[in-house]
Amino acid sequence: MRLSAGHLRGGLEPSPRRSPEHEVVRTLGDVEAMLGRARFLRRTPRARLDVGLLPSQEAAPIQARINRRAAECGCDAGSVVGAAVLLGYLGYLLLTVGSPARWGLGELLAGTSLVIGAALAGKAAAVIQARVQLVRELEHLRARLAAR
Repeated sequence: MRLSAGHLRGGLEPSPRRSPEHEVVRTLGDVEAMLGRARFLRRTPRARLDVGLLPSQEAAPIQARINRRAAECGCDAGSVVGAAVLLGYLGYLLLTVGSPARWGLGELLAGTSLVIGAALAGKAAAVIQARVQLVRELEHLRARLAAR
């Protein structure tokens, strides 16, 4: 089988699946649509506020906050919580069981489950917090546009 140039991806061309989606926000209805997706924890694309919507000095920080909160994945919080629980559990094992040579399979499996569960909980908490902040930011933008 012969491959044409259209079949091959090369160089620095971004993959279509990884390219960031942008939703141009032009009207109050566009803000309402984004707000609806954010409330139901659905994927929210990056926003680009239309130039005529707000003055550029006001629109840029709002756009940055919306995009930062919409893109939050919770990985940083999950990593921090998971690492803290791992260190805490290792300290607990050293104090209660003793040296690592005395640790059994049960302690290792319990620790693994505990660390993974804590990391997932930290990640979920960060995503939920970012979504709540995103909804507040979009509601603020909606109120501001409705007052115009």
